[in-house]
Amino acid sequence: MKTARSTTKKLTLAKPSTLVVSFQGYEFDLAADVWRFIHIGLITKFRFDSLGIEDALKQSFKQTLGGVLAKRKIMTGFRYYEALAPLLRFCAAVRPNVFEITLDDLSMYWDALGSEATCSTRTTLLGLKHWVQFRYPGLTAEAAQFVRDCELEPQDKGTAVRIRCPIRGAYSELEFSAIQSALHAAYAAGEVSDSDYGLAILSLTIAPRPVQISLLRAKHLIASKRADGSTGYVLKVTRVKQRDTSDVLRSRKLSDAVGAVLEVVAARALERAREIGQSEDEAPLFWSNDRRSSLHEG
Repeated sequence: MKTARSTTKKLTLAKPSTLVVSFQGYEFDLAADVWRFIHIGLITKFRFDSLGIEDALKQSFKQTLGGVLAKRKIMTGFRYYEALAPLLRFCAAVRPNVFEITLDDLSMYWDALGSEATCSTRTTLLGLKHWVQFRYPGLTAEAAQFVRDCELEPQDKGTAVRIRCPIRGAYSELEFSAIQSALHAAYAAGEVSDSDYGLAILSLTIAPRPVQISLLRAKHLIASKRADGSTGYVLKVTRVKQRDTSDVLRSRKLSDAVGAVLEVVAARALERAREIGQSEDEAPLFWSNDRRSSLHEG
């Protein structure tokens, strides 16, 4: 007589998932040291492989960013990464293979940044507040309490757009005027093409993002006659800062002088499109290798 054989199976516990899904649907692996994402057609990376910190601290950093990305837009998380990564590198330079951030680390780092780095300091503090709020390890009790108690200063709005430094801009007024004067002089001497001159003037005037410049078409420059017979100019610039706005155009009014230069550039762009059989609707305002000048010829 045969007896039934036991067929019980050994249970295997599944490994916890290391996958983070962001608010906008991007997927990131907490086990990976490089996170890639595409924003407005450009590949951008979170890099964790060159921070010089202990793995436990690096993992807490990743988890903090993952928590932010689960609720906020991708570029918000990336701004926190850009603010916190230099802090971690600074800690690693002072104490190799650092495994936690101390209050002394924060004090020395902000002293090194100086008073002109208000915006960077604010973003770093916001990122640390998220870190503490999520209760991930990586900060000493003293540093975590300091972060909780630290109040954020109101952020100034409406600062001039010609910026790299968010407080005073990339240059002083004297430096900025000198750049403009040198540009005008080089153009008058025929050392700068119409296209390059128009691009430089446009950048100095309305500070478009690089991707906005690449999306400009000749048709986006609108010239219209005023009642007094003069010509006014408007440039249609693609909105790229917010999600799903890549097909939304915003009108930017140009000065007559800047508009007149861009009108010549647009005419040359359309001429070149016709020469190579390209649709005029798709003719870029700035061709990558345009070195011909027409204003100087006349």
